[in-house]
Amino acid sequence: KHPDMVLRKAHFAAWRINWQDKSANLAELAAELNIGLESMVMIDDSEIECGMIAQQLPGFDVYCLPKTPHQIPGFLDRIAGLENINRTVEDSKKASMYRAQVERRREEATFDNIEAYLESLGLKVAVAAADSFSIPRIAQLTQKTNQFNMTTRRYTEADIGRFDSSESNAVFAVSAADRFGDYGIIGVLILDFTGNACRIDTFLLSCRVIGRRIEDAIVAFVADVARARGITDVQGEFCSTAKNAPAAAVYPRLGFEAVSETLFRADISATEIPVPAFIHFERPETVA
Repeated sequence: KHPDMVLRKAHFAAWRINWQDKSANLAELAAELNIGLESMVMIDDSEIECGMIAQQLPGFDVYCLPKTPHQIPGFLDRIAGLENINRTVEDSKKASMYRAQVERRREEATFDNIEAYLESLGLKVAVAAADSFSIPRIAQLTQKTNQFNMTTRRYTEADIGRFDSSESNAVFAVSAADRFGDYGIIGVLILDFTGNACRIDTFLLSCRVIGRRIEDAIVAFVADVARARGITDVQGEFCSTAKNAPAAAVYPRLGFEAVSETLFRADISATEIPVPAFIHFERPETVA
């Protein structure tokens, strides 16, 4: 409330102000915001606290501030997790998006079953072909998304541009919104058309929408794209990492058969993949 304070309550998406163990608070905040611990950075002025967090949450990014105040600004500038070289529209809206996420979590707690909660959201999902506006965000998501990322392939804007201009590829951005607010661009789909097959090179969704079954709608859309090109063989890859377990069961659950440890295949002439009834799905006018 100090008149010269730059930060205000509205700048904080969530907080824990108590005497609980800090590692427990961090885990609670991650759950409340529906993000992974790898998306968080811990900065403290106590070497003891930093050491405890590093021990209790292995792999978590922990930084201890310098003792001399004038060294702090330069120290913060060198933390890789705080860098943002190419600021996207979603970045500028991130705080309000996280506040909306907190409201969703509170609302979810009032429902007895997840299906009723999902139906109450009024979820809208839209798929659009990549363009100059979405390509920076698409590249950013390939570089940052870990939990729901089928292949975890990292691409630059130049890479995405090459995919987009290639006749043998198609690149799509996935956006979503519900009655709590706009999620922005939260998904990426890169398809490769080789021979008589449609291979899903990249399929990822932001951790903010995990559990919404948006992935079902996206795979149904892939099937539509393949059919429009006269293709019945759709192939999806899942390359396991230490962080992408939330995406592991998607292809088998949607009727894909395992060809190998990493490759799944569906004959879409014989496999129907429905869009969940609670999702209002918007797709491009042409999918060929």
